[in-house]
Amino acid sequence: MKIAICDDDSSFRKEVKDALTNYFREKLIKPEIYLFDNGNDLLNDSICFEMAFLDVEMPGISGVEVGKQLKQKYNNITIFMITAFSNYLDDAFEIGAYRFLQKPLDIVRLYRSLDASLLSMSNKEIKIICANNNSVIISTNKIVFCETYKRKTRIVTVDGEYISREKIDYWKEKLNELNFCSPHNSFIINFNYIKIFNRASLTLEYSGQSVDISISPKRQKEFRTKMFLFAERGM
Repeated sequence: MKIAICDDDSSFRKEVKDALTNYFREKLIKPEIYLFDNGNDLLNDSICFEMAFLDVEMPGISGVEVGKQLKQKYNNITIFMITAFSNYLDDAFEIGAYRFLQKPLDIVRLYRSLDASLLSMSNKEIKIICANNNSVIISTNKIVFCETYKRKTRIVTVDGEYISREKIDYWKEKLNELNFCSPHNSFIINFNYIKIFNRASLTLEYSGQSVDISISPKRQKEFRTKMFLFAERGM
């Protein structure tokens, strides 16, 4: 998950980054967090961000305008607007901001917002560029598992399967959310479809079919922890 923090206050940028790092560490999610002190640098960056924290009032282009342009570039991006003034609330809702956070930062409120955001992101739409160069847009909730297939990736959904020209590492980054996990290097699975689970293996069931997948010894502890985190969230 790629996250942008854009605020002209360096100490606040660090505070938000530290809070996000702690939050995602507990979720066993490894985000890439990028810091910006102005909106122009953020908008000129080529990184495809999935989440952004934007200060409303910054020198030059405002956080509201930055949010509008980010939404145009990345339709599925989740935006958090941050300000010390509540009179920007209407502007935040106008651009489809997910949450409105006020300064000073309330960690409890931030973490509640992130919980809700992850739940929402678990059912986002994603584009698959297939090996034949055709493309399809599907809901991530319909993805049962992904596996390495001839230097590409086979993506199995409840409605059928697709061969993506991207390698498995690309999909590990794209599906780096609470309901997905990699039991070993060649697979990504969706916890929603687990029927049987033990220390060394799991069984996925979907559309009248089932598949058994082993869990790498090196990943068994991490997998079990993330499975319980998923169960606690009731996703």
